[in-house]
Amino acid sequence: DEAGFDQEMNSAREKAKASWKAKGLNTDESHLIQWSNSILRSNKQTQFVGYEHLICSSPVLAISNGQTATQSLKAGELGLVVTQSTAFYAVLFLNIGFR
Repeated sequence: DEAGFDQEMNSAREKAKASWKAKGLNTDESHLIQWSNSILRSNKQTQFVGYEHLICSSPVLAISNGQTATQSLKAGELGLVVTQSTAFYAVLFLNIGFR
């Protein structure tokens, strides 16, 4: 049943899209694109050190609350952080490790 298969595939795609969106983070996609491009233009790329180290200390290069660049996040506030180096694998722009 090809129609049933297509319907199930579409349903699975929608569930997958919903699961990767920044859970609970109210984001402005335009801001995030401009923010990440400005970091790249500044040659601020995160170095992955996870093959050599399980933990690392690193300066924070940029912080966003999802709507605008910011200098800090309040306790309990969700956001995105770009560091100079990391031992974590990125998961669709999110590093799952600290909550």
